[in-house]
Parts: sequence; structure tokens; C-alpha cells
Amino acid sequence: MIFFLGLSMLTLGIREFQSKRKAYGLFLIGVFFFSTYASIQSFIWR
Repeated sequence: MIFFLGLSMLTLGIREFQSKRKAYGLFLIGVFFFSTYASIQSFIWR
């Protein structure tokens, strides 16, 4: 579930980055990387 939320943040981040809102786009891409890391850690430590 967290992984798919991260994917949606990635698509929103790319869209915002392309529409000249660079800071918000980079923030959403950072959220994507963090949520992907968290979902991978949850699979490893299960």
C-alpha cells in the first residue's frame, strides 16, 4: 500500500516539476524515495 502511494507521489512530483513548481516537485520525489525505502524495509524485516 505504501509503495503505491509512493508511486502516485512520483507521478505528482514529475508533473509539478515539469509545470515550473520545482520545489514542490522535488519534495514529492523525495517523499517517493522515502516511502519506497520504507516499503522495502518492511518486506525485508517481516
